[in-house]
Amino acid sequence: MAHCFRFIRILPLFFLSTVGVLAPAAVHALSLENQMKGLESSVKTIEQRRKSSLRDMQINTLQAYRDAMRIDSVVTKVGEVYDRSARIDVIINYSFDFERSKAVRANLEKYFRTDTDKQPGVEPYGRIYTNFSDCVGAYCTVQKEMTHFLQWSGVGVNAAFLGQRGTKSTLDRSGHFELYPGAVTFQFIVPKSKIKGDPKVAVTAEVFDYHFCSADPECSGNSYTVRKSIK
Repeated sequence: MAHCFRFIRILPLFFLSTVGVLAPAAVHALSLENQMKGLESSVKTIEQRRKSSLRDMQINTLQAYRDAMRIDSVVTKVGEVYDRSARIDVIINYSFDFERSKAVRANLEKYFRTDTDKQPGVEPYGRIYTNFSDCVGAYCTVQKEMTHFLQWSGVGVNAAFLGQRGTKSTLDRSGHFELYPGAVTFQFIVPKSKIKGDPKVAVTAEVFDYHFCSADPECSGNSYTVRKSIK
């Protein structure tokens, strides 16, 4: 009888513990409608973060990097003369404001870890390296979009002369932001009839969209167009 009495006491405890496990699941189960609304809200949050992050990257990283660039000098000279045209060489020297460049890196590090070409704490550094595979916190949800955005962006010198344009980007597709002073030479072949007096070269620093152009025989493999503002 003692053995039977022990079995009877254990059975209700097992039964109660089973009910205790199942009951909360039944109480807290979400309807399909509520699951749908919850997922929709989550998706909207990620989409809002994507839009705000892209806009922030455009303004406070790319445009800030553009604004840190200084055009120090522009030299224009005739490089060679042909029967009906002439080659005009345009030499542009540029540099960067390092204090502004530090703000560029600070904003970039909201999204990705970065390195420089100097030991930590040593300034000024001459290049910022973006580690696309090492995202930061909540922004990892938009890592793919942000990486794509930067890889298809350019920042640098834009020169226009008598209807022709030359572009030099100091930001490459690996996310390397150049900060060393540099120079670029553009060569424009223009009809002699267009050269009247001393035509000037329009030189600006710009943010660009990067394009492949392998199908275009006049393109060297890539091209840039000035980017419109992101709303």
